[in-house]
Order: sequence, then C-alpha cells, then structure tokens
Amino acid sequence: MPRAVSPPDEELADELVGADRVRTGQLAAAAIFVVELLREPGGDIRVVGGQVELGDDLVVPGHPDAFELEPIRPVDPGTVWAVDGGSCLVADARSFQVAAYRVARVRFAVGRTDRVESPPLEVRSVSTDRIADLAGDALLELTGERPRQLPDLPRPVDALREWAEWREVLRTIEEADGGDLVLVDGSLHGGPLVPPDVVRRAHRRAVERRVQLAGVVKAST
Repeated sequence: MPRAVSPPDEELADELVGADRVRTGQLAAAAIFVVELLREPGGDIRVVGGQVELGDDLVVPGHPDAFELEPIRPVDPGTVWAVDGGSCLVADARSFQVAAYRVARVRFAVGRTDRVESPPLEVRSVSTDRIADLAGDALLELTGERPRQLPDLPRPVDALREWAEWREVLRTIEEADGGDLVLVDGSLHGGPLVPPDVVRRAHRRAVERRVQLAGVVKAST
C-alpha cells in the first residue's frame, strides 16, 4: 500500500479560499484593514486639484458622522430616459488598434420600460496617422465644426464612446417632454474630452425644454 507523502511546509502554511490558496495571514490582514477603515473612517474630503483647476488638492472637513441622513419620500418617477455607452479594444498591436463601441438608450414610462435602443457596434481602426481624422469627424458631428485643437487622447476608444454618448444626450433632450428625467453616464460637466460648448448647449436646451438632467457617477473621483 503506498505511503502518503506530506506536502512541503510552505504549502501547509497556505490558507484555502474556495479552490484557491492564499498566503497565510494576507487574507486576515486585508480584512482587518477594511474593518478598521469602516470603524475609523477618514475625517476629510480631498478634491483632486485637476477637477477644479487648482494647483493643489483642496481638503475640506467631511467626517461621515457629520452628515445627517434623511429619508426620501418616494414619488411617481414619471418618464425616465437613460443613455449609456460601452467600449472595448478588439485588437491592440501597439502601432494600431481596432476599437469597438456602442451607445444605447432606454426609456421607462407608465411603470414599465417601453423603449430599448441598442444599435449595431461601431468598429474603428485607430493609429497615430488616423486618430486626427477620426477625432475631427466625430467632433464635427457633435459640434457642427471641426476643432482647431484636439484634446489629449491617451485612449481614443474612450473619446469615441464619450462623444457618441453626448450626441445621444443632445438627441434625447430634444425628444423628451417637459418634466422628463434624462440620466447621463458620468459627470454633467462632461470631462476633459467633451468640448465645454457641447455641455453648455445640453444644459441650455434642457432648461428651455424643462427636461431634468442627472449624472450617474460611479467612480469615487
């Protein structure tokens, strides 16, 4: 009968999480860090300088316990539109990329989702030589004129998606009725990739048509 062989000491020291091994103590250390952070949260709110065009980060008092939570009275949501996009790199060969993106739209009205618009994917080949033409065409469609200077585009696929999202936001504002709510993916200031004139036009038309805008921001920044 074969004799059982004991595993090396370092394997005995590992902990099992599901089917995976974890170095001894690391899981407990991570859990302790999270528990302590919840027990003793930070007392300040840091506003990243780049967001408000300041040289240094702005720090203001903001301990979680200092804010009072008030229950919100539920009301009839009325008609709600939501605009969101997704993007990915299909291929990345360093010297060129193949990117895909799509912007979809849904509408919730009379207690149900009555419209779902999910167009075909847009696929673009991107290279250093082509990005200027791609960006110029996209911004021409968004603003009505070719830009004199292009923004910095470290990830062109993100820019193509965001420009398409704001085109859809502008279209939705025009189609929505007074009192409708339009949910916009991300901040309502548009970020560094969206021309300020586009954002101002969206805000102005929303006010003129009595359409409400709300930004859905998921990132902690």
